[in-house]
Amino acid sequence: MIKKKMTMSLVALIGASLMFIVATFAWLTVSEYVNSGITVVNVSNADTTATLQMAEVAEGPYTTVTSLIIPSSVPGDVFYYRLAIENTGEVALLTSVYFRGFTDAVGRAGGDPTNFNNGQTLRDILIVDSYYTNDSVNVPAVTGQTFNALIGSLPMGIGYDQAVFGIAANIPLAAAETEYVYFSLTVSDEAGTDYENLRLAISQIQISSVSS
Repeated sequence: MIKKKMTMSLVALIGASLMFIVATFAWLTVSEYVNSGITVVNVSNADTTATLQMAEVAEGPYTTVTSLIIPSSVPGDVFYYRLAIENTGEVALLTSVYFRGFTDAVGRAGGDPTNFNNGQTLRDILIVDSYYTNDSVNVPAVTGQTFNALIGSLPMGIGYDQAVFGIAANIPLAAAETEYVYFSLTVSDEAGTDYENLRLAISQIQISSVSS
């Protein structure tokens, strides 16, 4: 298929409330960027912090950022991130990372809502890959799955705004050590004009730790 150039923006700002992934095609300009939240949930005597980082290629180098912006992408493009998770306490932990809460909307105010009204969603074309480090060894977590594949079937009465999926689970995190969760988002090669002017909001990136 002919690849249509699209503008995609992913913004992640620590300390705010929402992450918006916005995809439109080039003739529709996206100018708004919405704050997103990274929530650290420490259970019992766990104590962790998280730092968001980005790179242009999977091998890095990675740099610390306060926001992530994905500009001018085409189907097949891949964007790379990692979370540096530090155990600042004195006990060993098991740490997991989740994406939680998904809301679809029209991408640009005043834009054509046809695709949204037809039930199209970016959950179908955004592909996740992830792995984490453990004593410098890479441990695969998610391989080539769309948001919807990772969410799976929802229980009766539960909407996508309450859905959740993990990108890494039970990462061993020794006291006073830092481990990394790497994840990438790929715009599917199958993305076409039927995904024009759509928006996907992720309410939270949740990092949850418990003492091991």
